Amino acid sequence: MKSSVRGLSLVELLISTALGMTLVLVCISLLVSVSKNHQAQQNSQMIYDEAISISRIWQQAFATVGDLGCLQFQASAQIQNNLSRPLLTSLGIKIYPNNDAALKQILPSAVIKKLLPDSSVIISENIMLPFYHLQYDADKSGYFLLTNTFKKGDEVLLSNHREAQLLKLNSLTRQKDRYYLSLPIQANSSWRIAHWQTNLWFVMKNESDGYGMYRLTIPDETAPVELVRDISGFYAKIDSAQKFLQAQISFANGRQKLTWPLTIAFSKAAFGWRSW
Repeated sequence: MKSSVRGLSLVELLISTALGMTLVLVCISLLVSVSKNHQAQQNSQMIYDEAISISRIWQQAFATVGDLGCLQFQASAQIQNNLSRPLLTSLGIKIYPNNDAALKQILPSAVIKKLLPDSSVIISENIMLPFYHLQYDADKSGYFLLTNTFKKGDEVLLSNHREAQLLKLNSLTRQKDRYYLSLPIQANSSWRIAHWQTNLWFVMKNESDGYGMYRLTIPDETAPVELVRDISGFYAKIDSAQKFLQAQISFANGRQKLTWPLTIAFSKAAFGWRSW
């Protein structure tokens, strides 16, 4: 008895090929979909992390706005400004629209050209905690002992219950393990000292042709430092009671978008202080 071997007919071959190609296309489609979903999740997580990052930075930077240490506020407090430049705010914080003509006297022209349209610019001037108590050195007349957290050239705020002075440390000296500072203040134990910072915060175009949030610290930095990127919008204001900074930052990465509202409370209401 003879056995016969029968191959696939043309129709069967075409059907099998079509089913195989369909299966391959389905697998490819699933892989592409999984890849896109993974990329979208990565982009979403990235802009969320950026939002958290700027929140943490601002919580630390703006918390002490309006705080002059032990100085008792009356109608308005005064700072004796011994720096070679004027103060930029009268509350410790000021917000400008990016098209305000006053910014030409504050920001470099190269920065102004790159600012995100219809965005805000924040200027903050405040102490950087902690405060340190000054100890008068009776053996070294006219000098105070200082911790090694300060260095020559730092801008600092001196404060007690009656007055506040802003100055640059030009006379910091070191003898063995002790740091000494000559200051134009009376020898008593009520003085405290803290670092002083002036920061400009703005959104401008970066090297990736997108927009990032930048900080420029005066006078320490000569070029802006990018903090976060993927920003598509930024608006900020101070509430009517001058106790909070309210901001809204919009992020965009690919098709992923996030609008991040942010409210930061000042440690003291920005009563308003003047310099003289």
